[in-house]
Order: sequence, then C-alpha cells, then structure tokens
Amino acid sequence: MSKRTYDQYCVLAKALDVVGERWTLLIVRELFAGPQRFSDLLQTLPGIGNGLLATRLREMQAAGLIEITELPPPAASRVYQLTRMGRQLDEAVTALGRWGAGFLLGSPGTEQHQHPLWLLQSLAARTRRSSTNVREQSRADVDVLLDGQHHHLRIRSGRAMAGRGSHPQPQAHITTTSETLYALSKQQILIEDAIRAGHVEIQGNREAALYALQTLTVSDPSEIP
Repeated sequence: MSKRTYDQYCVLAKALDVVGERWTLLIVRELFAGPQRFSDLLQTLPGIGNGLLATRLREMQAAGLIEITELPPPAASRVYQLTRMGRQLDEAVTALGRWGAGFLLGSPGTEQHQHPLWLLQSLAARTRRSSTNVREQSRADVDVLLDGQHHHLRIRSGRAMAGRGSHPQPQAHITTTSETLYALSKQQILIEDAIRAGHVEIQGNREAALYALQTLTVSDPSEIP
C-alpha cells in the first residue's frame, strides 16, 4: 500500500505527509529523550502494536528522520535514533507541546497511560529560550529521580530539555514524584515548602537544582530570583 499524501504544493501539507501519520510524532518524542530499541518503544508506546511500529519506523527511516545504529558494549544493542533532520523537529514538537498544555487536565494518574518522562517533557515544553533575563543564561545539568525512574534535565538559557537516564556529569540530583512535580507546576505548593516536607530531596549543587525546579514549574520566567 502506498503512503498517503495530501498532494498539495504547500509546506505544511508536505510536512504532514512526513510526520502526520498517527504515532509518528510520539515516536519522535521518545527518541528526543535518547536512542531506543524496538522493544523499548513498544513498552513506552502502549497500544501501537509490533506491526504498526515496524511500519512507522520504516517510513521514518525512509524519510530521513531516524537511523539505526549499534550501541557499544556492554549494551551492544541495535537502536533507533534521530538524524539531524529528525532533531530539527525540536522547535515544532516543542511548540505543539506548549500549545497542547491547555488540554492536559488533571494530575498524573487521570489518564490511562502515563510515564514520568512524559511529565518532564511536558513541563520542559513550556520553557522558552530568553536573552532578556540574566538569570536565564545559566546552564544546569541535573539528574531527576522521578517516581523511582532515572531521567535528567539540561537547561540552556531558560530552555529545558528532558532526557532518559542519568546525565553523565550532573551538577545535582533531585528526587521527587510526579504528583509533587505537578503540584509545583500548578503552584499548589512552593518549592521550599516541598523540600521542607520531604517531598523533594536535593543532593549536590543546591542552586542548580533549585534553578531546574524553578525553570520547570514557575510559569513566568521573570519570577525566578
């Protein structure tokens, strides 16, 4: 069966010809966080099925969005990763995620499927690069143990990027839960109060950890001291 096309001389239509199929952008979301094996993608994309995932990966590889590579030992696994063209979707996917934030109603657990990384990615999508606030020129690389799963945040000029697994050289470690992080993002609890209550634990560079939490959860970057 030939791939569907809008067959329109339009840049948006051409883009949707490549990424508009169901599941494609969610696969991109997973690969933004790092290379993944086929079995990993099946696990983090419940409902897609082996056949459909294989089809989407073939289509994405043919379009130049992803490539297959081998991880070095001891992993020695065949994984999928984004190409340079695939990584260029960053701004578009982030903007779409920022737009979709208004449709994310309720705390984690209200949807049938959830994953701690998705919450980190959702909050990171709300952040923006800025050259107007000196504080936002800071860099931060922070590990986040969220619901018992290891992830990390890279922050550059006020823009946060969430990744799967531990950072190779983290400045700090944050341990918390999705419920607490969600409550912080809704200003239902203050960061210092969450720390005092033991809902957030920090190890390492406290300033870097606080900056990461503020960047993710303070709605107006100008509020960051």
